[in-house]
Amino acid sequence: MTSQGRTKGNAEKPLTIGSYYRTVSQARANVREALVTVVIALWLGMIKVEDVRRLFELVGGGARELSDEEADRFLKLLDALLGRVIV
Repeated sequence: MTSQGRTKGNAEKPLTIGSYYRTVSQARANVREALVTVVIALWLGMIKVEDVRRLFELVGGGARELSDEEADRFLKLLDALLGRVIV
């Protein structure tokens, strides 16, 4: 099984189902690691629960366009969180 919808690489070679599932698996592992990092930062007191809750509220709406105001709030909140975590 192959797919013609691919964005990088050789356009003559179709994307294989194995490549697709490997990419999905890597994405899931990355999300899992990011969530574990957030939990550890909460546990160590590096970030506040309220900040994480606001972040998830902004991005929890699913795949949708953020308004300019929401995008600005998201970037400011993310910057503040990263500023606390990265010493």
